[in-house]
Amino acid sequence: MRQFILVLGLMLFVSFSAQVGAVQEKIIGDYSKPLTKVDKANIDFIITTLSEHSTLGLMMYRKQLQEAGNKVDYVHPLRHLGYVFSTPNLAMRTHKIGSVPWKRYAGDFARPLNLAVKQGKLDQSVLDDFSKTVGIDVKILEPYVQRRDWVGFINTLRNQKK
Repeated sequence: MRQFILVLGLMLFVSFSAQVGAVQEKIIGDYSKPLTKVDKANIDFIITTLSEHSTLGLMMYRKQLQEAGNKVDYVHPLRHLGYVFSTPNLAMRTHKIGSVPWKRYAGDFARPLNLAVKQGKLDQSVLDDFSKTVGIDVKILEPYVQRRDWVGFINTLRNQKK
């Protein structure tokens, strides 16, 4: 019975998290546009909530996570990630996020990052600025961008910020 509840919970989490941060074919925001206090608060909420609750426990936060994700949907994905990985408290919290929520969080950046490349909003100057923001040598990040390996890119950010 316990295994059934766990499997059911995971299935529900995966189905709801597919909606969190979902990006349709849209125009990606400009990287040069800074985050607002509200943007930062929403990103803080997302990372803090993901890091403080079990996969099953996150079911109770489904609606709030979805709303927070929708509110920062317009933000350039590297601006979002730059904030997370340049803020020591948030970068540390990423290590507390369970494997299923982390895979979902990291995976949800693939579409917007691909769109940013397609729309010319992830060029060398953006990548150079981003690498300075997060304090990671651009040469470490470039191969992931060239291969469009966004999960590897984000996992590298996480692993470099221990």
